[in-house]
Order: sequence, then structure tokens, then C-alpha cells
Amino acid sequence: MSLRRQISSYNDYSTLSSFLGGAEVFCGKMKETGFTHWLSPNTDATNESGFTAFGGGGDRGGFSHLMDWAIYRTSTKSYYRHAYSRELGSTYVGMSSVSDQEIGSGFSIRCIRP
Repeated sequence: MSLRRQISSYNDYSTLSSFLGGAEVFCGKMKETGFTHWLSPNTDATNESGFTAFGGGGDRGGFSHLMDWAIYRTSTKSYYRHAYSRELGSTYVGMSSVSDQEIGSGFSIRCIRP
């Protein structure tokens, strides 16, 4: 059995969002409950998906927004040295619109089995 994994694409998140009930509830169903890794209010966090997303922040010249955001790089490139990411936040339940980040920046990733 192969243990090979790949980084989630932009479309993988869209598929997952639909499976979990839509973009307006996606974030809450992905986030760890409580305040160990998220700032209050950690809106509607249920972790129904079992993924247990932490508020890992991101690196835009120095790590920032720890416990406030979970920014996941996708494998989908936008243009030279940039790729799309998906964001979850401590104060809302929906998945944010896509942001475009330089590939050299440090963000979390979500791996899937192909």
C-alpha cells in the first residue's frame, strides 16, 4: 500500500466545502474546538470533519496571526512564484475567499491521498 500524499488543490477545498454543507459552514466544521490553538470566540467550531485545524497563522516576513487564522497553501499556482491559499479564521464560520501568496512564504498544508 502506497503512503504517497499530495497537497490539496483549490478544487479539493471546493469539493470538501460542498461535502461539509457549503462555504458558509465549512470553517466551523474544520476547526478544533476550544481555545488551545484558537483565539476566542472560535466561532461555531465543531470539528465535525475530524480534520482538527489549528490557528497556525502564516509567514509574510515573520509569523503572524497565530491562533487567529489557519492559512492553507494549495497546489494550484496562480502565476509566477505565487499559489492560491484557503483561509479559516477564529471569528467566522465560512471559508474565506482565495488569497494569492508568494510560494516562498510559510503556510500550513493539507495533504490527501490521490
